Amino acid sequence: MGRNDHLNHKPDAIGVEECSAIRQAIIALDDLIMSLCPEGRDRRMALDRLEEARMWAIKAIVLPYPPIE
Repeated sequence: MGRNDHLNHKPDAIGVEECSAIRQAIIALDDLIMSLCPEGRDRRMALDRLEEARMWAIKAIVLPYPPIE
């Protein structure tokens, strides 16, 4: 992790659209989980991991690292 990882990064125009697509998909899956899964720890864990997946996906769009060779 580099020092610049701790700064705010603004996505370019394509990145904004990609982040929006990620958010829309996450919202749809969140709705599905809420409607199909009974209340409880497992549902909360699923929603927590969904939030984590959103965070990592958006970070990958906004702060891409050089490809690993």
